[in-house]
Amino acid sequence: RTRNVASVDISPVSRTSLHANNFWDDVTNFFDNLGNNSNDGGNAGDGNDSSPSTEEQQYLGNTRILTIPVESLKVGGLRLYISLHLMGQCNTPDKGSWKSWQSGDAGIDVYFHDQTGALSIELCEETNRIIVDRMGTSPSNAYIMQESVIIDGLLDELDTIASDKEIPLEARLLVLKDPGDAIDAARESLAFS
Repeated sequence: RTRNVASVDISPVSRTSLHANNFWDDVTNFFDNLGNNSNDGGNAGDGNDSSPSTEEQQYLGNTRILTIPVESLKVGGLRLYISLHLMGQCNTPDKGSWKSWQSGDAGIDVYFHDQTGALSIELCEETNRIIVDRMGTSPSNAYIMQESVIIDGLLDELDTIASDKEIPLEARLLVLKDPGDAIDAARESLAFS
């Protein structure tokens, strides 16, 4: 049995879903242009594009936990070192509590087993920063407790990497800006609230 596609009528349900899709497109366009003061709906060509760069954008449900400014970092080696450290933490406090994956060219995502939250660690060589974000709009109490353990361990490892006097400065995976207290300052800013 064949159907003639040209004669198929769109049912009321299909029309409703088409209208719903158009509605959400309109809502998205509204919020995309919110705060735009020009009457033409955009600022194309005026040279004052105030939209955040890809690096500055935070996704819905993300919370910036800390940013560590550095003098230099070697993304490949540092990401491997951090990944190995996090693999050792995957069974803390229980087997299978955490899972980690590499994301993009310079990131590591660490997911908690109850799926209420995750950590995103970005190693930004262009801006010389290490950024740690929490992903998830309402992480569980268990996640929050274990997140503090993971972050504290991560900061300990970064401090060890940056302060190893046996490795020449130019060969280190991570070099902090003078006075070299960025990791301690990040730790102090957390207070694990």
